[in-house]
Amino acid sequence: MWRILFSRYGIGVLIAVIVLGIVGAARLFAGPDPGTRNPGGTGVVTTVNPTAGDDGEVSPPPIETPAISPGTAPPDKVASAFAAAWLDHTGVSGAKWLDRLRPHATAKLIADLEGVDPAGVPAERSTGPMELVTRGETVIEASMPVDSGTLRLRLIAVDGRWFVDGVDWDRG
Repeated sequence: MWRILFSRYGIGVLIAVIVLGIVGAARLFAGPDPGTRNPGGTGVVTTVNPTAGDDGEVSPPPIETPAISPGTAPPDKVASAFAAAWLDHTGVSGAKWLDRLRPHATAKLIADLEGVDPAGVPAERSTGPMELVTRGETVIEASMPVDSGTLRLRLIAVDGRWFVDGVDWDRG
C-alpha cells in the first residue's frame, strides 16, 4: 500500500485531493460568487447611479477660448476670407492669387504655395457654411463644403492674430 501511495500516481491523487480541499474550503468561507445571478431576484445588479453626472471616465480638459488681440479679425472671418480668395482662381496668375491669400496666411503656407498653378484648385464655389472646431487656445480647424468636396483649413494664432497655416481638400 505504501508503494502505491508514494508512486507518481499516488502523489498526483494526493495533490489533487489537497487542491480540491483548498478550493472547497475557500468557496465555503467566501460566500456566493458576486458574478452569479440571484435566483430570487431580477439578475441585474446596479452598482452605479445611472442618473449621476460623473461616469468615472476622465474627460479632457476644457478647451480654452481662442485668443485674439483687440481689433483683429476673429478666426471665422480669417478662414472665410482665405477660402474666398482660394476659390477665386479662374483667370488669375499665380502671383495675383498668392497676393490675395497672403493677408490671411502664414509666411510658411505662402512659401509652400509658391509655384502652385491656381488653375489646379479643385473647387469653384462654396456649397455651405464654414464650421470651426477649436483644438486649443491657438489652433482651430475650419471646414467648408465646396462643389467638389470639403476644404479644410488649419488656423493658428500668432501674436494675437489668426492665420491659415494649412490647407487640405477632401474629395466629396
